[in-house]
Amino acid sequence: MDINLDEIDKNGFRNGSMQSVDIVALGDSHTYGFNVSSSQSWPGYLGQKLGKNVYNYGVGGYGILQYHYLLNKSLGLKPDVIILGLYLANDLNDVCRLANNNQYWISRAEEFQVDLNVCLENQNNRNTSEHKPGKAITIRIKEWLQENVALVSVVSEFYAHFSLLNKIENKKIANGLVINSGDVKTVILDKRIRAHKTQMDQDSPAIRMANKLLKQFLIDAREISKSKGIHFGVMFIPSKERVFYEYLVNLDYNLSAEYVELVENEDALKLGISSLLDNLQMQYIDVLPAMEEALLSQGNIYPVKDDGHPVEAGYKIYGESAFKLYQKMAE
Repeated sequence: MDINLDEIDKNGFRNGSMQSVDIVALGDSHTYGFNVSSSQSWPGYLGQKLGKNVYNYGVGGYGILQYHYLLNKSLGLKPDVIILGLYLANDLNDVCRLANNNQYWISRAEEFQVDLNVCLENQNNRNTSEHKPGKAITIRIKEWLQENVALVSVVSEFYAHFSLLNKIENKKIANGLVINSGDVKTVILDKRIRAHKTQMDQDSPAIRMANKLLKQFLIDAREISKSKGIHFGVMFIPSKERVFYEYLVNLDYNLSAEYVELVENEDALKLGISSLLDNLQMQYIDVLPAMEEALLSQGNIYPVKDDGHPVEAGYKIYGESAFKLYQKMAE
């Protein structure tokens, strides 16, 4: 990321100054901590709870290819522990997304024998509306806003509370699922449900290819970290849709077939990866149960707007889960 942005270190990652590193966190925007300050991200929370230095290698939009790259960088920091925050909702899809748009990641993909023709076919099968003129400019603006957490949080929350809440109360959102139950008020747009369902669909050649790449990465990470005396663990970060699923079923919400497919796809992916981790005797933790419990006990742990990233309360649950995983690895 741009080193001139707030909270970004000289290497382009979201960290303060550190003399040494005890733990490394790998991941995407859920590890970076979109919607919250650096100290409120799960790596920040974990560091405070343990009294240790946690280096945050989370970057929005990163996925399996980038985790390979970051693992090698992590080894140079000589940490005791590396934790991967795995967000299955889009981490597999990001392999082709970046390989389609960035020459550096295209070359990295070729190193790992990624079939770029599959990525090209995947891109061609998308709705052509995603490639309208001006799309690239819109993406750049969005990425800048995502990196400037302070500004985007103020603007988005102002909009949410003075516009979306009114629409939710009056059921004026026609292109998504409106959740309005007590203190829990939010929306999940249909396009997000469709996107995440597709991005975790193992019937897709691109997702199958990325899943294979993920499994090989985990095997490699196990062997490399073990040879260096480093503990490597995985934290499964659930999608917002998965967190809300049982809650909505119990309230008799009429969920779409696509929503149900999304949940089935996510559960199937997670089962396959966790089975591999069991075989590798690698420690992992699933954040889903804790998020489901918090939704019932605390209310909103996500913004009112259609955003898959949690608010501070949700990131604290991520951090508590990471703490439990650390304890398991330290035994």
